[in-house]
Amino acid sequence: MPGRGRRGPHIKSAVLACLLATTATRAIPPGMTEAERERFSTASVVDSAEGGAAAAFDALNVTLLSQVTPQQFSTNATCVANSTNVCANDVWAYVSPSGREYAILGLRAGTGFVDVSNPWSPVVVGAIPDANSVWSDMKTYGHYAYNVNESGGGMQIIDLSKIDPPTRTLTLVGALTQSNLQTSHTMAVNETSGYAYLCGSNLGGGRLVAVSLANPAAPVIAGQALQGVYVHAAQVVSYTSGPYAGREIAFCYCGSAGLKILDVTSKFNMFTLSTLIYPNTAYCHQGELTEDRRFVLIDDELDENNGLVATTTTYVVNVENLSSPQFVTSFTNGQPAIDHNQMIRGNFTYQANYTTGLRIYDIHNVNSAQEAGYFDTYPFNNSRTFNGAWGVYSRLPSGVTLISDIQGGLFVLNPGDAVGNDCTPPNAPMAEASPIAKNRYLTVVPQSPGRITALRVTFLGLPPPFDVWNGARRWVGRPEAFSDGLIPPTTIKRSRLSCDPFYADWGAEGEIQIGDGAVVPNAAYLIEAIGGLCDISAEGNYSVGLQVMTTAVWGDLVGSGSASPDGAVDALDVVGAVSNFKAVPGAPSTPQVDLYPRMPDVLVNALDITLVVDAFKEFAFPFSGPSNCP
Repeated sequence: MPGRGRRGPHIKSAVLACLLATTATRAIPPGMTEAERERFSTASVVDSAEGGAAAAFDALNVTLLSQVTPQQFSTNATCVANSTNVCANDVWAYVSPSGREYAILGLRAGTGFVDVSNPWSPVVVGAIPDANSVWSDMKTYGHYAYNVNESGGGMQIIDLSKIDPPTRTLTLVGALTQSNLQTSHTMAVNETSGYAYLCGSNLGGGRLVAVSLANPAAPVIAGQALQGVYVHAAQVVSYTSGPYAGREIAFCYCGSAGLKILDVTSKFNMFTLSTLIYPNTAYCHQGELTEDRRFVLIDDELDENNGLVATTTTYVVNVENLSSPQFVTSFTNGQPAIDHNQMIRGNFTYQANYTTGLRIYDIHNVNSAQEAGYFDTYPFNNSRTFNGAWGVYSRLPSGVTLISDIQGGLFVLNPGDAVGNDCTPPNAPMAEASPIAKNRYLTVVPQSPGRITALRVTFLGLPPPFDVWNGARRWVGRPEAFSDGLIPPTTIKRSRLSCDPFYADWGAEGEIQIGDGAVVPNAAYLIEAIGGLCDISAEGNYSVGLQVMTTAVWGDLVGSGSASPDGAVDALDVVGAVSNFKAVPGAPSTPQVDLYPRMPDVLVNALDITLVVDAFKEFAFPFSGPSNCP
């Protein structure tokens, strides 16, 4: 709206067996033929009698993992999705510190949050109401989400710090209404500089407005672009090398005014560097920089509708010289639909193109871009209308792609076959180079640097009474860096166990210590790696496993100055812990005597002593098993 299998023949993609077996039925738009009505009424309904099989969508090299309809949110329960009523709009994403992945879906009457950490079985966390608006846009910074819309209320501030289970709490902190800010069409956030940018707001005729996020819970307007050109959308980046090093640049998509490139380094003097009217400019809607920052790819929302081009067209502009951008070429997939929004990841651009849904193009060479895959979220027609896919998010660590559909809501998709995903098993993790005895953590060295993977831990040989957990599985969570407190200090990366996969370039992390209440002495654990976008239920996708053993018993200390580990908790262990607590010369080294909390904290405190003394008295071992996963 203005101002808003492997490669082969066309295939029908079915939802995987573990998809939720309940999805709301969609209301039928008026004016459809009988055949179209039949196709619409079944397109998003999951049939549990078929083991979770769903009605088919046209797809190529993209797999449907799950769908969440707009009606599954409390704020949207009565929204009737049809050809004239918008029930969902844009989409963004958030990754919590634990590594959980969330979709943020713009709704007609709020902002919805969905846990997609298990993309086959998404969990609706909740929704924050806002003004009833067709248009809204969301971005994140730290553990805050920001929402703007076209009906009022300013910029909402939503605290996501407790979104993870078991709390699952969303908190509306307030709203930015400084200078009588009420509405904004879209927004951008530059995480490097710590600024948000409002586009198409009620301030200054829709010019670019900079908002400081120095205090993310209480943003403040820091300045406005001097020239009052309406900005529909923007992407703002900080240059750290090359001729523009130290400068913050906004690529602004300004409707009939085309592409404008602004220097926004000084919020008191944001100024235009250049303007480009490319061929067939009708409404420069949105665009994205390629990752090498050589080109901008532009969606024009009205060139198809105004008859300037016959098919969905993307425009390529060279921006190596910010003062003189140059039109390079354009490309199309031959479909008649209107293009709307896109996001680039690697050498692929992911586009939300209204009635033709998600379209993925290989842009290794922008002069010969080719469509690599698609998933048509609106299977009723490919007409030149404002129905279907609105927004796309393609940068989740797991590689899962999110599409927001005006009628259908949230689609969680696997684009692996389109982007050439390799599900050959990664290299097996390795053991630490110089192992030492330990009883409360595992040490492993992940491999396959440069590849996005997740690490799975299987409980193999827990001793009684914990053997009831043997065979259970967890995932290695986000690594955190700690100093060991020694001189010279050594940096240790530690992870907790998680209920869901955490996807990262694990091979670039180096040695990882895994500490958790489920890691016990005299136990065996199997650690395996799997590539991102690969089916976690397919055992053939995992690396060879590395078996890691813990040693000694709870409270049995390790280190010079102690006779331990000797397989028993005795008076020497108690004396060693107390001596370290008192900083007695010759006491065992801090990281090795440190037992508490579940992951060593490099401090020997009263709780560490309590654990040793309890073990000496043969009290129960503190343990939290996998049953506490939701």
